[in-house]
Amino acid sequence: MTPVFRPLKNQEGILTLDFLFAGLMVFAFSAILFSFAITFTVVEVVQYISFASARNYSLAHLNEAKQRERATEKYQQLAGDKRLTPLVESGWFTIGQPAIGNFNDEYPNSSEFGDSQNFIGVKIPFGAPILYKRLPILGSTGTDPEGFTANIVSYLARHPTFQECQDFANQRIQGITSLGYNAQGGVVVIMDNGC
Repeated sequence: MTPVFRPLKNQEGILTLDFLFAGLMVFAFSAILFSFAITFTVVEVVQYISFASARNYSLAHLNEAKQRERATEKYQQLAGDKRLTPLVESGWFTIGQPAIGNFNDEYPNSSEFGDSQNFIGVKIPFGAPILYKRLPILGSTGTDPEGFTANIVSYLARHPTFQECQDFANQRIQGITSLGYNAQGGVVVIMDNGC
């Protein structure tokens, strides 16, 4: 015996069900789009913080410790801005302490780049818990609420410090004198912004 299809004789309220379903979908997609929009905005701000800190690390100074100090000061100045702290304190985003230095070892195939293996700069850990959502009907956007993380980096290399330039000039003078030339008193080291 085959079942017989019998249409509902009373279809009142079916439009309400469609409206509720469509409203839920609009709410879910709006929440996702809002999360993406605000996340992309904050990522751009953190990218600028990374770049400005790397720029301060890149510039020549007395020694590398001073370069790191200047980069850390710049990071603290920008990351502590009163317009950014409400977003971080709300729990929507996490911004970690920057790692400053040479990251060439983290790229095992960096030798393929030849002389441009300058992965030297600032790396800032960034998390976006706002992207994790548990939406009705659609489910969750991920498996781990803390899973949306990335490192935001700026690699600008690093200029030699004043101390490194002096050491380089002294090695050069020693190299000239080791060849048998008398360079004492005849060589004048003129320091400019480079070596």
